[in-house]
Amino acid sequence: MNIVKFFKILHPKENGFYQLFEEDAENLFHMAESFYHLMNTVNSSQWNPAIKKIKEYELSGDKITIQIYDYLNKTFITPIDREDIHALATYMEDIANNINDAGQRILLYNLKAFIPELSKLASMILEASIQIKNGMRELRNLKRMKALTEVYIQIDKIEHQADDIYNLAVSNLFETETSSIELIKLKDIIESVEQAIDKAKDVSDVFKTIVGKRL
Repeated sequence: MNIVKFFKILHPKENGFYQLFEEDAENLFHMAESFYHLMNTVNSSQWNPAIKKIKEYELSGDKITIQIYDYLNKTFITPIDREDIHALATYMEDIANNINDAGQRILLYNLKAFIPELSKLASMILEASIQIKNGMRELRNLKRMKALTEVYIQIDKIEHQADDIYNLAVSNLFETETSSIELIKLKDIIESVEQAIDKAKDVSDVFKTIVGKRL
């Protein structure tokens, strides 16, 4: 092996991982933004284009995840621990998958209308995606532990609030929905949205772990 190539493997440009994570977070933000707009669109004829766009973002995220895994396999020394890089990439992909699942189920179930709690949960996914985007930027400067700490604190708050809204949504469904089929459809979609926020909490936990290792 060429000696220059060998040292590039041992000492890679740290920007490689950081850039990929920032691209992934930016893509996730746009996906969450599209989902939020979808949940606030009353006219069902406009849903299909929005859901298609969400799917496109999900596919873009998949490509970035593959790049991160590939880069990780080729890199000997990483700027943060390997398991943390792998976990961040995996949980980001999980968030995107759950958002896309919610969108696809709206089409599959031929849903007629959204319940108010879906809009609230979509807003929280968007908030969480903004915090994740901030957190990925802070990875470049791990001396600023306070900034990354604030990110995971905010995501944790969002996740706790989302749990309350999810429980309220399910409770309201059982009280007001007269069709058992529609109840199942809506509950399934709500669960996908709630799981996306749970995965944002998993990203938050990785940020927390990275901060803990630097203290």
